[in-house]
Amino acid sequence: MTGEKIVQQKNGAANARAHHTLPSFKTRNKARAAGLTLTAALATMAFVAPVSAQSAANTVIAKIPGFSIPTGIVVDSARGKVYVANLGGQNVLVINEATNAVIATIPTLNSVFDMALDPLQGKVYAANYGYTARSVVQVIDERTDTISATIPMPITSSVLGIAVDPFHHKVYAALLSGSLAVIDERTNTVSKTIALPLTALKVGIDPIRQIVYATIGASATNGPFYAEVIDEKTDTVTGQIPLPSQSLGVTVDADQGLVYVGNSGGVGSSSEGYPSTYGTVSIIDEKLNAVTAMIPTGLPGFGVGDAVTEQIALDPLNGTGYATNFYGGTVAVVDLKTNRVSDTIALSSNPGNYGVGIDPILRRVYVGNFDGNVYVISAGERNSPPFDKPVHDWAWFQANGGH
Repeated sequence: MTGEKIVQQKNGAANARAHHTLPSFKTRNKARAAGLTLTAALATMAFVAPVSAQSAANTVIAKIPGFSIPTGIVVDSARGKVYVANLGGQNVLVINEATNAVIATIPTLNSVFDMALDPLQGKVYAANYGYTARSVVQVIDERTDTISATIPMPITSSVLGIAVDPFHHKVYAALLSGSLAVIDERTNTVSKTIALPLTALKVGIDPIRQIVYATIGASATNGPFYAEVIDEKTDTVTGQIPLPSQSLGVTVDADQGLVYVGNSGGVGSSSEGYPSTYGTVSIIDEKLNAVTAMIPTGLPGFGVGDAVTEQIALDPLNGTGYATNFYGGTVAVVDLKTNRVSDTIALSSNPGNYGVGIDPILRRVYVGNFDGNVYVISAGERNSPPFDKPVHDWAWFQANGGH
């Protein structure tokens, strides 16, 4: 099945490697200094009592209408904005967190499937999904909520996934043709193209260790499926990790050295030792370069083709993950300390839970459903001490889902 049909299928239904050494002391301090800049901004918000603080954890506190197939979601806690890729509307919609209302509509060249946030620069990168004379990534300026740059891709191919490393000023775009385009943030140009053996799906980055994880697959149903490991310093592939199924969600917790991958369908090769697996989240240990745990997140009673898990957003304060189940309209709440589902949140009877993002300061989770709504969930009171260290790495304030 082609990459395009991977998405059409959803719309139709609505080498282990050696231990990575950490960057030099100077590089790590630079990253932490950048983190402190944003942390200071976030800290000013921490003293404001969030609306969700008065709501029970894992409950729906608002429903925001007006969307058409909402997919990628990024949350900028410091600026109080949520950006939603409106796949069916060929635009990006902006939500004001203070009012839970859409405050801007940003037209895009093609339909947008995924987005990535650089809060240090105040930029959102929109992965354009759709074939034109040339495929593009568009840059949104958060100050004006307008397109500030359009970056042509080196080949004509839809961009399905995208991730940004704000510390090293690099953006990685997954092209369905089977490659990663590396974008220099400072020049808004593609500096390199990394060839991959199969269709590129999603991307996640560990900016502390400077490792990029890109999920790839041969087809939506038959596999094989892998996570390609890329050294960000050289932009070369250094490893390959077998996965059980097609994966459209990659989220990195650099503080814990773990990568969470949503298994959204398809069957891995039996020679890799994996069963037919749907509705799960695979956990990759960055030290071992291998899947070390798999969390069942799909609903009991749903068939093999139904309980697919798309993306997972991490709450770095409470050590909780929120995994979206496409069919069934639910979100599985995962205790990251035990790797078990602790709660299930029912959102809609309509199939189509996909994108998810979290604001760890206001304690809110945003989930897009193909019923045309973005649901707002209370994440409950923050824990003390936090699960992840507040200024240790990017994971603390970039706790979104595919990453």
